[in-house]
Amino acid sequence: MNKTELISKYNHHLSLKNCSENTLRSYLNGLLIFLDFIKVYNIEKVTGSVLESFFHHAKKEMGYSYSMMS
Repeated sequence: MNKTELISKYNHHLSLKNCSENTLRSYLNGLLIFLDFIKVYNIEKVTGSVLESFFHHAKKEMGYSYSMMS
């Protein structure tokens, strides 16, 4: 699945959950940040350790709170 397809599917999923526009923008922005972080990986090969590295990066280097990442 390419980046555009993934974003489109996630956008569709969030709209079905009746998220507000602000929440939708925040979540999609979070996905874009994550996709940028893992751009060297094939999305299907992202492991738990890659996710842990991303969360550490988001919290320590980007200053995101836990609630922003969940």
